[in-house]
Amino acid sequence: MLKLGVDHGPLRIIFTTDEETGMTGAARLNPKYICDAQNIINCDSENLDVICTGSAGSCHTHFTRHIQWENTIHDYAVCIKTHEFIGGHSGETISHGKSNAIQALAETLLAIRKKGIDYRLAAIDGGDAANAIPANSSAVVVCNKKDIDAINSTITSVKEAFYRIYKGIEDKAKWDVEEVAVPVHTFSLKDTEMLINLLCILHCGTFVMNQSLPRLPELSSNIGTIKTTDDIVTFEYFPRAGADDRLSNLLQKLPLFAELTGFSYEQGKQEPAWTVNAVSRLAPLYEKAFEKVTGRKVRKEAVHGGLETGHFYHLNSSADIISIGPNTHDIHSADESVELDSIATMIRVLAETLANIR
Repeated sequence: MLKLGVDHGPLRIIFTTDEETGMTGAARLNPKYICDAQNIINCDSENLDVICTGSAGSCHTHFTRHIQWENTIHDYAVCIKTHEFIGGHSGETISHGKSNAIQALAETLLAIRKKGIDYRLAAIDGGDAANAIPANSSAVVVCNKKDIDAINSTITSVKEAFYRIYKGIEDKAKWDVEEVAVPVHTFSLKDTEMLINLLCILHCGTFVMNQSLPRLPELSSNIGTIKTTDDIVTFEYFPRAGADDRLSNLLQKLPLFAELTGFSYEQGKQEPAWTVNAVSRLAPLYEKAFEKVTGRKVRKEAVHGGLETGHFYHLNSSADIISIGPNTHDIHSADESVELDSIATMIRVLAETLANIR
């Protein structure tokens, strides 16, 4: 930028840290560096041809239940697995009509219970991350051997209905039932029932779409992980929203679900949303500069994931904000890479934009 000798007005450059894991750099930024800014150009998006104009807020929540272990009263045990679901990022792909392997397993267990089959859980685990739709889950189910045919028949019925619902989306999803050693202890009947109830009650997927941008989710949530340890079973529920008030409205209800099912509830810090600005002056300036430099048109998109711009918007909601970036691949992984030529192009477009801000 300095070598280009860009003619620009007052300019403040801010470098943040820890964006990939906690956004603590943006979250702890002194407000004085943002509160007087009229325009903010964030350079951390992932596609050169896209201007990002909004992002979602989110909040990590945990539901936990202390297990009342009881001596096993049944003579047989199986491990039921739901696996090879599509999975994916719970922000970018939450509106793609996918299933959730953890919730699909819970719904399977609920169907078995509704058939009058007596069983207890001994373990349930699944998912890899709070912000990912789980592709795999498993549960150790302790039952009577005489009921195994009825269990298999029920699972077959669940699968048939599932494939009708998710036809063309989750066609590769699988259920496996394998005999395992009968454990010495199991969850109590109440622990088993309340866990399954809660996993089935909590909505996974999109609640509502944005009314101005019909392809953008406005509110969603996802059960990302579940884990059984020595004394507890706990799972993560991760809601996102395009507006802070909408997210707050959902969060105030979640403790009620915990109370009704005998779970404890823990809520993390609410990360702020960056609400779409329908009358941005900055976005058209960047669009014009992009076309002048590249000869191509740029797309405008809002995302249902979290960006540092949410924190900037929270500090100064009157600022005109856009987010841009070079072409990157395999982000947040060991294979992350960036196209160096796209950085040079972005700099030229940015310089042209700054020269036209008045």
